[in-house]
Amino acid sequence: MLLGGGQRGAQTLVEDKLMFTSTPYNARLFQWALASLFLATLVVGACSMRQNSPQQPPPGNPGIDPTACSAAQEWCQGRCVDSITFVNDTNNCGRCGNRCSFSETCRGGFCACGPGYEQCMGSCVSSASFISDSQNCGRCGNSCPAGESCLGGRCRKL
Repeated sequence: MLLGGGQRGAQTLVEDKLMFTSTPYNARLFQWALASLFLATLVVGACSMRQNSPQQPPPGNPGIDPTACSAAQEWCQGRCVDSITFVNDTNNCGRCGNRCSFSETCRGGFCACGPGYEQCMGSCVSSASFISDSQNCGRCGNSCPAGESCLGGRCRKL
């Protein structure tokens, strides 16, 4: 409200502003409005910067496709991989995507029983199981007869 113009009018504007922000509710409202304006400015600025920035290539080998692999490489899981790694890579054993089981390791491009496991009837079996497994007592395929149990790798009567 300008009363009388000039210096008195300016003084009245300052008094009106002080009066507006002097109550706790109005002061909080004023702070909230300033904070909202600040955050909106940051968001708009960030969005405009993101739209104008060049697109970053994806991680790995940017811009590479299967035709870019050399003669000693194969396209595997979205990238060129040296073929020699398939010789001992448990996740890509012998070829891309051929994963060995948890009890196997990749040797020479083939999944084989890992340390502590032995090949038994088409699967890798823990060597420790031969101590108490009545179907493989002491070694693979050695079954204990009826009435006996495997103890310490030997069939024994109960």
